[in-house]
Amino acid sequence: MKLLSLEIENWACHEKLRIDLSKSLQIEGRNGAGKSSILEAIRFIFSESSRGYKSKIKRGTNSSRVKLRFSKDGDIYSIEKKLHTKKPSTATMWINRERVADNPSSVYKRLQEILTENILDKLIYVPQGSLIDLINRLRIRGGRQELDALLGLDKLERVYKGIGEELRVKDTQLEMILKRIAKYPENADEEYKEEIERLEKEKRILEKKFDEHKRNQKILDSKIKQLGEKIDEMRNIKKKKEELERKINEFKLKSTELRKGLKSLKVNMKLIQERKKEMEKLINTERDLRKYVPIRDLLIRLENDKQKLKELEDLENKEKILKEIEKSLEDRDKIRTKYDRDRFQMMELERKIAINNQQINEQKNYLRDLNSLDRKAKCPRCGQRLTREHLEREKRISEDKIKDLYMKLKDLNLELKKVENREESLKMKVEDLNRKEVEKKQLKEEIERGIKERESLLSNIKKIKSELTKLGYSNETLSFVNDRVTELGNIQGRINVFGEEIKREKDYAQEIHRNEDQLYQVTKREEEFREEFNKLRYDDVLFEELQKKREDFLEQYREVSIEMERCEFQIKENKNRSDELNSKRNEFLELKRREREINKEINLMKEAREIFHSDKGIVRYLREKYIYQLSVLLTQYFRRINQNPKYGEIIFDKNYEIEIKSSEGNFSIDQLSGGEKVQLAIALRIALLELLSPTRLLILDEPFGSLDRDHRDVLGEALNKVASDGQLILVTHIPVDSLQLPERLELGGY
Repeated sequence: MKLLSLEIENWACHEKLRIDLSKSLQIEGRNGAGKSSILEAIRFIFSESSRGYKSKIKRGTNSSRVKLRFSKDGDIYSIEKKLHTKKPSTATMWINRERVADNPSSVYKRLQEILTENILDKLIYVPQGSLIDLINRLRIRGGRQELDALLGLDKLERVYKGIGEELRVKDTQLEMILKRIAKYPENADEEYKEEIERLEKEKRILEKKFDEHKRNQKILDSKIKQLGEKIDEMRNIKKKKEELERKINEFKLKSTELRKGLKSLKVNMKLIQERKKEMEKLINTERDLRKYVPIRDLLIRLENDKQKLKELEDLENKEKILKEIEKSLEDRDKIRTKYDRDRFQMMELERKIAINNQQINEQKNYLRDLNSLDRKAKCPRCGQRLTREHLEREKRISEDKIKDLYMKLKDLNLELKKVENREESLKMKVEDLNRKEVEKKQLKEEIERGIKERESLLSNIKKIKSELTKLGYSNETLSFVNDRVTELGNIQGRINVFGEEIKREKDYAQEIHRNEDQLYQVTKREEEFREEFNKLRYDDVLFEELQKKREDFLEQYREVSIEMERCEFQIKENKNRSDELNSKRNEFLELKRREREINKEINLMKEAREIFHSDKGIVRYLREKYIYQLSVLLTQYFRRINQNPKYGEIIFDKNYEIEIKSSEGNFSIDQLSGGEKVQLAIALRIALLELLSPTRLLILDEPFGSLDRDHRDVLGEALNKVASDGQLILVTHIPVDSLQLPERLELGGY
């Protein structure tokens, strides 16, 4: 695997930047130039989560983009990731320009198959000041576990622990099973088996007995059924005879009712014939009395008109009263003229009084104004300058005028009082005259109406007498006439009643005919039912004997059924007991089987645990193999970087303690110089990369920051050799003369 290029847009302080990574690259620049952010962009590509990188979005923008290209096994990979402030991040992967993944999770999964995030963070990427941390951490337990994790041995140790935990679980399960087995008898399987066989034998005997009862039950059921059919047949005959007897009684009752009805109808027909004869007499009498109805009406009208004519006798008195009223109205116009003249005089006096009051008020206001004037004012009346004498004179004149006006007002009020008294008297006379005029008009109309009504009444009386003569009236009294009219009404009522009765003659005749037909049919049906009733044969003694016999069979049937139920219950109890024993036996056998299986699993787990023991088996074998390979590679790369002939083989013990053999003896890490420690740290990373990583790539952030000049030159020369064998990307703000990488990127500072 080899990195080819990196593109970043709106990332940290970079607006847009494309970097060629195909050769080893040295990135230089002052603090704040964004050197380390370029390395963070590479880490972002291989990171699973984008949460920690949101701060890398350039200020003033809403999103940033990072695109990395690399080659592997002849294929070109392109990965593009985008960060957004308000939206989720996106990711896309292409292989040879063909898109193979289009979301962050699928892209991350494919990258893990190429280069894991763990290898990148622990080996490839070296943060500032962490160059020799790896060899220092090997001296502590955490560092050794970290190297085991890189080598994959930690998974085997987790398997060892997991088997131990599972072994404890299995031991617990076995203990529980043994406790449950201890509750059963010592020879539980044989005991349960013998008891089950005994129950099966007993069950077969019960089933044979049940089958015998069932056969007897069928025989009894057949006999009961035959007897039941005979009993039902006799019961039906009895029921039919009872039904026929009921119908015979019904028809007998119905024929009796029809005979009674015929008798009553014939009586009614005879009564109608008598009514016809009587009705002829009543019609002749009614014809003679019919004239009294109009005579009575005319007599009543005559009496009413005579009474009204009598009421009109006071017309002469009304005429006298009318004449008296007309005489009293002769001075009507003179009185009204006087009344109108007094009304006008009164209005004129009221006007003068109002004018006089207004003049009094004006003089009072003038007098008040004079009292309020100062000495320099002029006279309101003549316009001359006011003096005291002039002012006093004006006041006297005004007061005299007010006195005169009051005297005049008194005279006017006295005169108005006289006129008002006279006007009130005339007003009463005028109202009396008006009332008499209305009365005169009403009397005149009444007299005229009375004269017309009297003439009309006299004419009507004459006509009524003429009509009475035509009707044959012979001076009978109204009382006599009313008696005849009442008699006529009674006769007409009886005629109507008889008429209604006679109208029913035809209905009675039809009903008589219909009833006679019904009586014939009812009598015929009664005879038929009697004949059918006499044909049916029923014996009460035989019926009772059959019922008793059937009850005996039913009792036997019930006894057999009880025996069958008892057998069924015993068979069921036997089966339940057998099932219970079978269940216990199966449970016991299952517990024994589980005991054997768990013992087998425990033995297998113990053997497996020995295999995955950290100091035994496969873990020991792999650790020794990796340590040997790592020692060979570390020796090779350290010699190449250091080139001091005195140093020989570098070895690891089982705790990963490093020991360096030399011509002067064996050295520990603490006995190396600072430069040699740096060289050893780089050699160890390259050895681990060759052993574990698909790429020989190192990414260093400010590796010279904590070193003096000599050590910087030593590290620079070591890094040159690393770059010649693999790929190196480093960031530094410190110029190092010995460092000569193929490519250099200069970034401007602030």
